[in-house]
Amino acid sequence: DLPFVEWILDRFIPSLRPPNSSENVFVTGLSNGGVMTTRIATHFDDRITAFVPVSASDPYGTQLNCDNTLGPRLEAPGGFIDRETGLGIQNVDACLSPSYPNEMTWDTTDPMTKPPYMLAYHTDDGLVNSSCKEKLNAQLVDHGYPDRGALILSGGGLDPETAHFWRSEYNQAIIDFFNNIGQA
Repeated sequence: DLPFVEWILDRFIPSLRPPNSSENVFVTGLSNGGVMTTRIATHFDDRITAFVPVSASDPYGTQLNCDNTLGPRLEAPGGFIDRETGLGIQNVDACLSPSYPNEMTWDTTDPMTKPPYMLAYHTDDGLVNSSCKEKLNAQLVDHGYPDRGALILSGGGLDPETAHFWRSEYNQAIIDFFNNIGQA
C-alpha cells in the first residue's frame, strides 16, 4: 500500500492541484483505515500536514491474525492481536503493557517538525479496546508527533459494534481540526 500512497502523494495529487494552491495533505481513516492513516502519516511524515486516526489501534504494535475462529464476524475473519499481550484488540486491557519491546520499528523520514494528530473514537467501541487507543496515543507522543487532543464520543445507547463505526459527529470536528492546522 505504501508505494501506491507514495504515487498518490508525489504524482497524482500534484497533477490535480491548481497553480498557487495549498500544499497541505490531510489523512483520516476508520478502523483498519485508521491504522493505515497512522502508517501513512508516520512513513510520509515529511509530506503529511495532519492526520486523524478514527477507532484505530497502533499499527506497529498489533498484527493481523486471519484465523477465522478469532472473531465473531464471518465477513471479517480473524482479528488484530496486540504484540505485547497476545490478546485480541477488542478485549479489555488488550494493549495494556508497561513497555513495548515487541513494537515494530516505526517509519519516519525524521523531519524537523512532525505532523500533528487528533484521535477520534467512541468510548463504547467494542472492536478496539480503549487501552489500544491509549497505547496509540502514547506511542505517537513518544515518537514526537504533536497531540492536538482527542474527539471522544460517548453515550447514545450504541451497541459495541455500531459504536466502532463512523459517527456523523466526527465530520465537522475533523474538518475544523484540518482547517486550523492548514491555516497555522
